[in-house]
Amino acid sequence: MQTRLPFAAIQDRSGRFVSRGLDSATAAAAGVDLPVDLRGSIIDAPGDQSYPIAGFTNLLVYRDQVDPARSRALADFHRWCLNEGQSYATELDYAPLPAGVVEAAEARLATMESQGQLLR
Repeated sequence: MQTRLPFAAIQDRSGRFVSRGLDSATAAAAGVDLPVDLRGSIIDAPGDQSYPIAGFTNLLVYRDQVDPARSRALADFHRWCLNEGQSYATELDYAPLPAGVVEAAEARLATMESQGQLLR
């Protein structure tokens, strides 16, 4: 988007042509049910406005962290990204996460611990 590369509308599973954009990527993410471990695909997701070739950016984080202070900072940063940080998504050309994805990610983040203590 920032370099103004040309793009094409892509035909979805229902035969509709959907243009790429932040809204159509968010719609694709909203159209899937993610498993508890959050490993899922939004390629060719259902929904009228879902762009067929969208994808998530993933973070791989150990659930059981070693250093409590660093672990708390990491968990707090991820919570910020999932909540307040979403307000910066569109100006940075990222599609905001739909509420269901945020809730699933927060639930997974709530299982993160350090030295036997949950980092909630």
